[in-house]
Amino acid sequence: LAAEPYMTATSIQKVATVFLVLGEYLRLMILPVPLIFDYGFRHIRYVEFNDASAIISFVIYLILTMAGIWWTFKRRAPGFLLLAYVSGIVLLSNLFFNVGPMLAERFLFTPGFFLIAAVVYPFKYVLAANRKRTGTVAVAAALMFSASWSFAKVRERCLEWKDNRKLYAADLKKAPDSFRIQAFNGMEAVAAAMQEQDSIKRTEGFRDAINYFRQSFMIYPDYKMLYRDWGMAYYMLNDLDSAEWAWGRHRELYP
Repeated sequence: LAAEPYMTATSIQKVATVFLVLGEYLRLMILPVPLIFDYGFRHIRYVEFNDASAIISFVIYLILTMAGIWWTFKRRAPGFLLLAYVSGIVLLSNLFFNVGPMLAERFLFTPGFFLIAAVVYPFKYVLAANRKRTGTVAVAAALMFSASWSFAKVRERCLEWKDNRKLYAADLKKAPDSFRIQAFNGMEAVAAAMQEQDSIKRTEGFRDAINYFRQSFMIYPDYKMLYRDWGMAYYMLNDLDSAEWAWGRHRELYP
């Protein structure tokens, strides 16, 4: 499930869930919360094509694609921008090949730029033609307020991406039921403990790492990246039997 999120889904479920996820990307462009680096199977459910969210998303992307093709033939800039967004985000959606995460905020960095440009490009002409109309000014003000709020949330998120340790700690508060986030916090705790000179803090660091690994194990015990550092934490605490168990599991998953 870590590398192949649709491994247990039927073909119909995979396609429907992919469009559910594509709809979530559009929502995050407007309402960027929550922002976490791992949206796992605990956060996104498999759906069928009778799910309203999947159907609405499919229709929206069909409209975006058709509008992009139409405007491209008309040699209008929004056409290229819409097609750049759709093609970019669909390639990262697991629809044609597995990319790993079901949904990842970082996948929006480049495609999202094209979508914003596609929306802003024609809107400036609407404002220029109707700038004296109260309704147009009100809509523009509402959009600016919304954009300002979204910008603040994205800026806040950028600060959380300062380094891995800060990112993983921030996301653990938002998604404690993610096996990947729990495991990554454990890996960071091992790395920090290895650099610690104080013996008491060093021991506490390895014990914290083991607690993170245990939480990850309880959520999804077959996560391949879990066991190597877990074994190292046990080894550094002189728990050799537990270290051998963890490394044995690592060998099973990485033959």
